[in-house]
Amino acid sequence: MNHGSFSGGSSTNVEEKVDQMATELATVKSQMHTLLGYIASRPDVSEHLAAMATNLVQPSINEV
Repeated sequence: MNHGSFSGGSSTNVEEKVDQMATELATVKSQMHTLLGYIASRPDVSEHLAAMATNLVQPSINEV
């Protein structure tokens, strides 16, 4: 990762924070996929809502 305006130590700190945010984002995305899959599988959820939840679980363009 290139941080042209940062010098040595602060560049490492920024990179660590970016890495931590990326990890946290991946965790939240995984939890959301699990939750949406659960909602879509519930028998007491309307077909329309289940279809919407299922469509939200598709991989994003950045993941393909």
